[in-house]
Amino acid sequence: MLAIAKRLIYQDYKHAVDSIITTFFHNFVLTKTTCMPFEHRSDPVIPRQAYLHRQLKYFVMASLFVVFSIFMGTVGYHYSADLPWIDSLLNASMILTGMGPVDHMNTTAAKLFSSFYCMYSGLAFLTTAAVLFAPLIHRTLHSLNVDEPSN
Repeated sequence: MLAIAKRLIYQDYKHAVDSIITTFFHNFVLTKTTCMPFEHRSDPVIPRQAYLHRQLKYFVMASLFVVFSIFMGTVGYHYSADLPWIDSLLNASMILTGMGPVDHMNTTAAKLFSSFYCMYSGLAFLTTAAVLFAPLIHRTLHSLNVDEPSN
């Protein structure tokens, strides 16, 4: 009897977890990836004002990502390397822009954080560039692909 009860509880639990994962995947992964969709190739090119508004939204997203990255680096350098806040900000900014570290890391924790933050910064740079240039590249390719109306 206990084995049957455990099996029923496990099946209900498994069903609940599957339901939660499916709901999360459907609601957040599938629909949130199209939060700023581009027009289809069969649609006309959007007007300049709408394009500039779209570019501004992408600029804001990229800027928030950069601010988050600098904040994360500043906090990490402050607590792992025991640097003052301004030196931590300087190190985070220099690493994020690709210039390299300013201060020497003395502890193992600081060296590990610096290594992982450098790898993260490389990916952050590429991501930011992709987000910033996506509307421009899409508009250029879309304008080349639009069929001219025939008279």
